[in-house]
Amino acid sequence: MFKELRKHPADYLILVCVLAVFFFGFFSVWPNVLLQQSFALAISLAYFLWGMMHHRNEKSLTARIVLEYFFVSLFAGSVLFLLTL
Repeated sequence: MFKELRKHPADYLILVCVLAVFFFGFFSVWPNVLLQQSFALAISLAYFLWGMMHHRNEKSLTARIVLEYFFVSLFAGSVLFLLTL
C-alpha cells in the first residue's frame, strides 16, 4: 500500500480530500435525513468513479477491479444509508 502511495501521491490526495469533504458534508447536514442519504450516495459514487479513473490511468482496469470497487462502494454506501434510518 505504501508503495502505491509513493507512486501516485496525487491520486490518493484527491481521494482523501474528496472523501473528507463528503464525510464532513454527511455529518454537517444532520438531522436532515434526505440530505444525508444524498451524501451517502454521492460518497459511494465518488469512490467508485475514483477507482475507475485511477486504474484506467494505470492501465490495470479489469472486470474484477470494477466489481471490487462496485461492491465496496455499495457496502459503504449501504452502511451510511442505514445510519440515517
